[in-house]
Amino acid sequence: MSDQGGPPAGDAGTAAASERVAAILEQAAHVQLDVVVIAPPNEIRTDARARATDAARAAGRGPLLDQAVEAARERADRGFAAGGYSGNWAATDMSISVARSPDRVAAAAALEEAVTAAVVEDLVDAETVETLEVSWRRLADFRSMPAPGSLSNLGSSIASTHGTSRAVAIVVIVIAAVVLLSGLTALGVGLLAVGVVLAWRAFSGGRGVDPGA
Repeated sequence: MSDQGGPPAGDAGTAAASERVAAILEQAAHVQLDVVVIAPPNEIRTDARARATDAARAAGRGPLLDQAVEAARERADRGFAAGGYSGNWAATDMSISVARSPDRVAAAAALEEAVTAAVVEDLVDAETVETLEVSWRRLADFRSMPAPGSLSNLGSSIASTHGTSRAVAIVVIVIAAVVLLSGLTALGVGLLAVGVVLAWRAFSGGRGVDPGA
């Protein structure tokens, strides 16, 4: 018996729950938390989490639940920190994370609810599990969504309209503008020169030269 008053902490159910938690945390590493807004927990979600917490502790999975929630918070913090600024962002006013502070709290709460559901999936009713999982599931659906203002998003959009060579030229010019605005004049001028040359070749070389144009 565990000191929480339930089955042994190392039983098969706890091991399976731990694996479910690990899978969700691994999934979270690939979700773009800083570009998706999710609703904060409402009364229904709060009640479901309370029931799940009680069930986990009654079954001796309190320590696992605490570890899972803490890991979820850390994963969310790392996700927002990674999205806060990137050199892959274009010259826009979005050189900070898109999500506001309340949005970050809501996203972290959704991940905490998901790992809580993973801990008690076999201990509570299906409705409680679904209530705890649904918000995170919606966030996870956006894991392939590029950040607004990102050069990957900009480049793919330009490429679909103007062709690959022209897209490369335009992206290089945008990078040059960012570098110039950052005060690195020599590097910025050099990149701008390269961009101008690429643009001249791409836009004057004729459609037959570049299959992507």
